[in-house]
Amino acid sequence: MNTKNGDIIWTHKVEGDLKSSAYLDLANVLCIEIRNYLEIKALKQEADYDFREAFPESAEAYRYYIEGMNLILKNERDPAVASLKKAFEIDSSFTFAAFFLAYASAMIEPQQWEQVLFWMQKAYETRDNLPVKYQYWLELWHACLISENRTDIIRYC
Repeated sequence: MNTKNGDIIWTHKVEGDLKSSAYLDLANVLCIEIRNYLEIKALKQEADYDFREAFPESAEAYRYYIEGMNLILKNERDPAVASLKKAFEIDSSFTFAAFFLAYASAMIEPQQWEQVLFWMQKAYETRDNLPVKYQYWLELWHACLISENRTDIIRYC
């Protein structure tokens, strides 16, 4: 809760028995989750507007994601891919990291086609984690590159 204005900042519940010796583990898990939440919130305020809709579970993954996106914008594709891979390794549910790994890999070299397909498929598997506008983009990629379904290609265009 924000102590200045009383607004609720974050709500979450951790299940466990406070009477057991495992209560320290519960407290540790809760502390990590609170820290991640607050760090991500602070990073979002500093991040470029386009990078705010990322939805990571880890502040460290979000930092690598922002770094990778900034490198993409600087046209530094190889380091961008490395940063985005670190983000995905830290948080395998971070769909945007896989989404932009496919994008960055496509821009490096035609020889990276297997990597493009690999990361596109990873993002497609968790596409529900993306905002709707990116889900359509991912559906279009899938229709063009995997299913090659012309009806879907037209629909998602």
